[in-house]
Amino acid sequence: MKTNYRILFIGFFALCVSCVEKDKSSIPLVSVDMSKAEICYLDDIAENIECYNLNLPAGYYFGEIVDIQTHGDSLLLFHDFDNDQIYIFNDRGQYVNHLNRQGRGPGEYLNIEAFATNKATNQLIIYDHLGQKLVAYTLPDLKFAWQQRISKSLMSLAALSENVYFTIGDEDEGMQSVTCDGAAIYNIQSKEFMACDIPNDNMTVNFSSPQTISYTDKAHYYLCPSYYSTLYELSENGADPVLRFHFGNKNLPEKLWSSVPDPLTFPEMVQNNAYVLMPHYFLKQGDMCSFCFFEGDVRHVGMVMSPMCANAAPKVIKQIKLKGFKTATAIKPLGVLNDKYICLFYLHLCKIDETQIQESSVSQMIHEKLQHTQDEGTPVLLIFQPKFQ
Repeated sequence: MKTNYRILFIGFFALCVSCVEKDKSSIPLVSVDMSKAEICYLDDIAENIECYNLNLPAGYYFGEIVDIQTHGDSLLLFHDFDNDQIYIFNDRGQYVNHLNRQGRGPGEYLNIEAFATNKATNQLIIYDHLGQKLVAYTLPDLKFAWQQRISKSLMSLAALSENVYFTIGDEDEGMQSVTCDGAAIYNIQSKEFMACDIPNDNMTVNFSSPQTISYTDKAHYYLCPSYYSTLYELSENGADPVLRFHFGNKNLPEKLWSSVPDPLTFPEMVQNNAYVLMPHYFLKQGDMCSFCFFEGDVRHVGMVMSPMCANAAPKVIKQIKLKGFKTATAIKPLGVLNDKYICLFYLHLCKIDETQIQESSVSQMIHEKLQHTQDEGTPVLLIFQPKFQ
């Protein structure tokens, strides 16, 4: 089932069979009190801030970037949903290569539903939903390596080792319903899926695409967007819960995780009640962690910074702003790299106050980069490290 961040809520929903979960009562719980949330400038909550122009070769333009993966310490791979291509840049925003092989033959794909990079094999793996297959290419030259038919409909995947992947799947059952398949471990050698003890309701599956899987240091993590958002550490043997987050009355009501709302009214309901839907992009630094989250109709990007222990008192930021840039939507987080967050910043969504920009060295740096973009629709690359106080 083709998914897009803009139309995440549209489609047919059905009741799903849930996995049997482990007892989570002993897992540390961090309560996120939204009443104490602040509006902060990026200067105040971040350090080691970098900004780079993204420039494509002549004749190429970005459509809608919906996901980003990293490879090694320097490669950034952007999935352009509109063009069904993947653009590769280095960590300074310089163009390296791009994948554009639509077709039905070996090494070709009909669409890109999900993709991942595999450090062990130095490959890019894409999931072609319409072709029902995985296709692998070497990095960064993008030479065809292998392909494999797959029995499930995937929304996202992450490489845990040379042959083992963590997947989030939704299973198409004709035109009238969708059976949510949920989290599983897939082995490309045996071509077998192993179920995980992770919530498998329809909301969890639909909200897991694809920004809830990330890796830090040498570990992969999955932030399950269930009623209690649970952080899992992933391995070839499964998923182990390590921490839970709860947004109190800002959580999506528990009954909705197991019910089937009208898909046409659900987005409006979420917007009107300003529910915090789920955290994204977990980043671990020692015994501290942070993650981005979206509130309401995803206009506001916030962040939580917290010790990884029970009853911690997290710092909650409900909106991140830039001095001199009047906007609520221009900063778009897309992933993590080397203990930093990777974001895109869009000039055409901003109103600029030149006086305030001069008060911030960060804003001055970003403003300078924006003057040299290809066009106003081309974002700049914004990379920063959260600053714990």
